[in-house]
Amino acid sequence: MDIVSSCHPQLQSAYQEPHIVKQGVFTCSQDLLDLNIIDFSRVDSWKGGSHEALGSIASWFIGRAVYTVMHYDLTQAPPQPDWPGWGHTGEHAYYARLFWNDFYWKRLGELRFGDSPDFSGTMESQSLKRSIEFWGDIGKVSAGAFSRSQKNMQCHDLWISIPNRRYQIVIEAIADIAKAYHKRNEKVWGRMELAVMKERAIPQAVVPKIATPTLWD
Repeated sequence: MDIVSSCHPQLQSAYQEPHIVKQGVFTCSQDLLDLNIIDFSRVDSWKGGSHEALGSIASWFIGRAVYTVMHYDLTQAPPQPDWPGWGHTGEHAYYARLFWNDFYWKRLGELRFGDSPDFSGTMESQSLKRSIEFWGDIGKVSAGAFSRSQKNMQCHDLWISIPNRRYQIVIEAIADIAKAYHKRNEKVWGRMELAVMKERAIPQAVVPKIATPTLWD
């Protein structure tokens, strides 16, 4: 995971670096399930229920993404005066404000709050010399919102889950998932179009014309 530059370098001396608790490349569905960041009770898009949803989502991460569980203290960032507010209430709004403070304390980029997922934006990467995109959620995200975000991830883009003020779970794409997804869809649509073309190419049954008897036969 890339470390990005700070808008407030004079404050970095007080900042405690995140401590990595667990990290690895996705190798199976269980890796995603163990992160406990997706609400698999909301899986209306999958006829096969939570089992199908887990397998489908995990399949795009296996060999294509790295997960990192970090001890990450959001409370140490100083309050940012430009907090725009957010429509959510309770703990969601509280954690959103902490994340906003931390983001604009340490990073160059743009953070937007919304719904399904809770937030998204861009941040500047020092090592890549370009901006990367990210999506994320506070608490557990619905399977549908996570899947939609996942399909937009290009190499080095991030998913960020905030289960509480002390931990963050970050997923970084190490391959272009969006490109792989669109390539798969092109193949699927290509096969469908080929099937339609073959169906249209089958000649319709020809009804033979029967000569009408004439009166002079």
